[in-house]
Amino acid sequence: MQAQERIPEKKNHCYGAVIERRRGRKVTLELVCHGECPDGKCEKHSRRDHHGTTITWCGCSDRPDGCNIYIEKKHNGEERFDCFTLGCGDGTECLPVEQGSYEEDGEKVTIWVCACVKTKK
Repeated sequence: MQAQERIPEKKNHCYGAVIERRRGRKVTLELVCHGECPDGKCEKHSRRDHHGTTITWCGCSDRPDGCNIYIEKKHNGEERFDCFTLGCGDGTECLPVEQGSYEEDGEKVTIWVCACVKTKK
């Protein structure tokens, strides 16, 4: 089963999922878009800052919206993923949540999405 087929579907909401592949010390990240947009296409959008860092996310427009995952790629090629902290209610925080992992061809594959998670008091 392909990693993309393991990503849970959310109805009528554009969101991203990161597929993290690890082989030894080498890590690669892939952003996959899912869901629907009321007035357009759910697709990847990117922005580059004045330091040369690019942030890529899935959305209905070129503005980040809601609790959603993104990949940050620095000018030196280093990549990491995190969540936009938008759209969660009181007592919750937008955090990366593992949606599953498995071994494939000697790689550990982990699927990540962002979700509003209840914070501890």
